[in-house]
Amino acid sequence: MALGSLVAYWNTLTLKSVWVNFRGIILMILAQLCFFLTFFLTKVANLRYDIPSFQIVTVRGTVMLVVNSIKIYYSDASLDIPRRFYKNLFWRAFAGVISSCLIFYSATVLKFGECLTIFWTLPFLSVILAAIFLDERLNLFDLLAIMMSFIGVLLVFQPEYLFSVSSNEKKRAENSQGAIHPVTYLLPFIAAIFAAIANVQMRVMKNHVHYAVPILFLSVALSSVPPVIAMLFQGFQILTTEGYVITFAAGIVGWIGQLLQSKSLQIEKLGTSFCEIRNTPEIESPKTLSILILNICRYWKCCWFHPGCTGFFV
Repeated sequence: MALGSLVAYWNTLTLKSVWVNFRGIILMILAQLCFFLTFFLTKVANLRYDIPSFQIVTVRGTVMLVVNSIKIYYSDASLDIPRRFYKNLFWRAFAGVISSCLIFYSATVLKFGECLTIFWTLPFLSVILAAIFLDERLNLFDLLAIMMSFIGVLLVFQPEYLFSVSSNEKKRAENSQGAIHPVTYLLPFIAAIFAAIANVQMRVMKNHVHYAVPILFLSVALSSVPPVIAMLFQGFQILTTEGYVITFAAGIVGWIGQLLQSKSLQIEKLGTSFCEIRNTPEIESPKTLSILILNICRYWKCCWFHPGCTGFFV
C-alpha cells in the first residue's frame, strides 16, 4: 500500500510541485554545498597562500557585508525590526561569529575529515535545541536519521582518533601537520553548539524578520571582531592577486550559503531542514527520499575533501 502510494505520488511530480513541497530541503542542500565549498576555499587559501584563518574570516565578513547591504537596498527587506527581536538578532550574530571563527580556524589546523566529522554533530544539536526552546516535535525517526547520517560521515572520513592508524601513517601525519593540542579537537564541537544556537534564533524570527536582515548583523560582526583577534594572535598578510580572488570567492559563496540556509529555516522546522521533508497529501511521509538526497550531498562533500574515499565505498 505504501509502495503504491509512493509510485502514485512520484507519477504526479512536476517541477513546480517538487519546488513547492521540497523547497526547504532543496535550499538547505544548496546551502550545505556552498558552505563546504567555502571550507575548501579556506583550506586552499591557508595551505597554498599561507593566509591566516582570522584574516580569511575578516575578508569573508567584509564581502558579505557589502553584497548583503546591496541586496537589502534593492529588495523588499525592511530594517524596521520589532524591538522584541533585537536580542535574537544579537544572539544570532554573536553565536554566528564565534561559530565561524572556531570552525574556520579548525579547518586550517585539523584535517578536513577530523574537523567536519566533529562539526557534523550540528544537526543533532540543532534538533535537540529546537525541541527544548521551540517546542518542535521530535520523534524517534528524526533521531535515528541524524545518528545514521553522522555514522555515515564517520565511516567515510575515518578520523584517526576513532580508527586505528598504522605507526608509519601516524608519523607521516605528525610530520606534515605538526603537533596538535588535544583541546583543538573540541573547537569544531563548540562551533557546532554555537551554530545550533544561531539556527534556533533564526527560527524564532521567522515570518517577522526578512531572511537577509540577520545576515547583515552577522556580517557586521564578522567584519569587526575577527580583525581584532587577527591583530592580537595571528597578524595580517599582504594578499596576492590569487589570494584576493580566493578569499573574495569564499565570501561570495559563504554569503549565498547563508541566504539559502536562512530562507530554508524560515520555511521548514529546524528538524525538517536537517533530516526530513514536510508531509504531503499524496503520501504520508516521504522522509526517506529527503534523507537520501541530503546524504548524497554530504557524502559527495566527503569524497571531494577526502581523496582516499571512493564512490563505491560511499
